[in-house]
Amino acid sequence: MKKNKFQLKREATYANLIQAGIEVLCERGYSASSIDDVVSRAGYTKGAFYVHFESKEQFFLHLMDHRTESRESMMAAVSKARGEAMTLHEAVSSVVKASIAFVTQSPEWILVYMDFFIQSKRSGLIQAKYIELYANWIAEIKQLLEKLKENGQVSEEIDIESKSRMLNAFWDGCIMHHVFYKEELDEQKITDAFVKLLRE
Repeated sequence: MKKNKFQLKREATYANLIQAGIEVLCERGYSASSIDDVVSRAGYTKGAFYVHFESKEQFFLHLMDHRTESRESMMAAVSKARGEAMTLHEAVSSVVKASIAFVTQSPEWILVYMDFFIQSKRSGLIQAKYIELYANWIAEIKQLLEKLKENGQVSEEIDIESKSRMLNAFWDGCIMHHVFYKEELDEQKITDAFVKLLRE
């Protein structure tokens, strides 16, 4: 069914608020940002904000969902690595390249993610959301490693669960060093480190 002008305008407002939210929070952090900051950046009033979101906390949950959906390019690389005949180095490199491209769009996001966690640590709902996201990330890595194992690119003896968690932790560390210490996210070096870890 074709959308009417009202629906299109509503969707555009939502998208603009989401984009403004990512920009503002990455610049100032979650705790130092306000709804006023977001609507001012987007060019709307608070009324427009509350049409879509009940609170700043709910708004951030929408931002998290948007970030998850925006990882399509990275997931496409993961699917390619699982579905094509590649060497281990090629498969890992394709995922690392897509991951770097995604992260460098908003590198400070990891700090916002941590800030929100600290501010909301007493909320069981938020804790559950973070655990769910982490579980999904680990599941994605495990699927990739299962395919690599099936293709004989990694050892039959590999502990997929622990390797998945190690790879995820290593990648988080790379992002943190990039943001804190301005270290380059070097595709070749990260790929080589991942491959070495998988072969140990």
